[in-house]
Amino acid sequence: MDWNKIYVIGLGDDGPAGLPQKTLDRIEAAQFLAGGERHLAFFPNHPAIKLVVKSNLKELAQRLEEGLGRQERMVVLASGDPLFYGVGGYLAKRFSADRVAVLPAVSAMQLAFAAAGLSWDEASLVSVHAKPLERILPPAREADVIGVFTEDGATPGKIAGLLAQHGICDFDAIVCERLGNETQTVRRFSLAELNGQMFDPLNTVLLVRKQPRGPKSRLDLGLPEEQFAHRKPKLGLITKSEIRILSIAKLRLSPDAVVWDIGAGSGSVSIESARIAALGRIYAIEKNEEDIENVRENIARFHTANVTPILGRAPEALDEIPADPDAVFIGGSAGRMYDILEAVSRRLKPDGRIVLNLATVENLAETIESIRKLGLQHELMQVQISRGAPILDMTRFEALNPVVIVTAWKAG
Repeated sequence: MDWNKIYVIGLGDDGPAGLPQKTLDRIEAAQFLAGGERHLAFFPNHPAIKLVVKSNLKELAQRLEEGLGRQERMVVLASGDPLFYGVGGYLAKRFSADRVAVLPAVSAMQLAFAAAGLSWDEASLVSVHAKPLERILPPAREADVIGVFTEDGATPGKIAGLLAQHGICDFDAIVCERLGNETQTVRRFSLAELNGQMFDPLNTVLLVRKQPRGPKSRLDLGLPEEQFAHRKPKLGLITKSEIRILSIAKLRLSPDAVVWDIGAGSGSVSIESARIAALGRIYAIEKNEEDIENVRENIARFHTANVTPILGRAPEALDEIPADPDAVFIGGSAGRMYDILEAVSRRLKPDGRIVLNLATVENLAETIESIRKLGLQHELMQVQISRGAPILDMTRFEALNPVVIVTAWKAG
């Protein structure tokens, strides 16, 4: 039996009973046995040195490294397929491929789809085990079927609550408990029925859209101004949709980005950023009470619970924000451009971006001077948009005010 590598062995809910004899022999011969408490409980009388694996992956890796040097017989136990949201992925990256052998069992996700009688060819799969629950939001906006590895018995209800908070109600949930065990259950619920319910800690959730969207589902970017609550008519503090698209593109948002929207107006940039950075946090700072109420209305209208409205003037109001930004949009400065840019640049993350929309040459001059004083790199883009407008039975082009989009970032 070859022992010059680490063996990572997957277990089902039936434990050793579901393993072939050759795999059982390898476990029995191990001198070092690691795994979760549930995995090790299947082998209570095993004489090997044991290590319970929780969040101590570095300790595990160090112990395995030492064991390899001694040619110790080592086995790590995991659930299902260890390379599918399991410890196997971590160990495969930590050690070279010829030092790790993975012997998978059928994963809980496979068992769940089989038990529910669903194909998972095009399903979106996500784990919220020891990870933010918000990870389900991007697939929930796009996918028709989602498989979720859960944290505990309360997770299905928490998923339903989060989806409701974001206005996503068009799913049924299939909760699969104790998969692979003689007592397994598979039950279907509406999301409303899940609220407050507790399930077996060993559960997997399948979310199935009631009316499948199919391949035509899309993310709308550049939502029309009339969809937002904002001050009307000409006083409306709202970034025009074409300018909004270009500005957000310059922000280079990641799914978990922290975004500051300074001079948020109606919050249109905040709302669209929140739909892209669904795992992140967006802070909409606005000094006008009427506008901040519009921001709150738009948060509710577009179900973007990851937007936090802040009533106050920048830069002082920025001190209320606990998280440093990956991206900052500045739509208004109230004559304090240098102070705002100085406060932003102090907290901006190393690869962060600042994007400004400017309508006057005076503001542009002040901005460029401030950027240079602060040692920031920058680029400029002047945008002139014209929209088609009817005239009698014909169409003419109606120009919008030109806007300069300034993008700044830290040197180096």
